[in-house]
Amino acid sequence: MALRNAIGHDKFGHRLSNNLSRAGVTSIAELRLVSDAALLELRDFGPAGLQRVRSARLRRAARVSR
Repeated sequence: MALRNAIGHDKFGHRLSNNLSRAGVTSIAELRLVSDAALLELRDFGPAGLQRVRSARLRRAARVSR
């Protein structure tokens, strides 16, 4: 699944996915391997971004477990 699809197609989601891409994270599978602490160290990545990413991770995990 594309990272942007998982995080959202609004302005905030695009900013987050671009930020993650610059950090080398380009898929949900890769995102699942990154700790919350490491995400919060990224430039312009704060609590709201972390919440969006956590939601994307949970949706992906629910889809995979079906």
